Amino acid sequence: MIAILLAAGAGTKIWPVAETRNKAALPLANVPAVRRLAEDLLALGIDGLVVGVGHHAPSVRHALRGIPDARLRFVDVSRERGTAPAALRCHADAGIDGDFLVVYG
Repeated sequence: MIAILLAAGAGTKIWPVAETRNKAALPLANVPAVRRLAEDLLALGIDGLVVGVGHHAPSVRHALRGIPDARLRFVDVSRERGTAPAALRCHADAGIDGDFLVVYG
């Protein structure tokens, strides 16, 4: 099974913190939230991760460095507006065939 992690939002509700990095890349107990989520999903048996990035994408990419490329794919969803269009873009670009899980980064 593939998981789609949505980590593209602008983080306007946590302004001004999200002015420097994506909200999903903010640390929780010294580990970026998106990293913690990705590692937990992989440990639970998820085969691969498709990460939808947009706002401050480099901070999300940096947070996920070290996860094997074979299990990780990034999709730019910066032009999409809303959760459903971003998830659909990730699904289409990754060519997912079969069941998948969508989670917020």
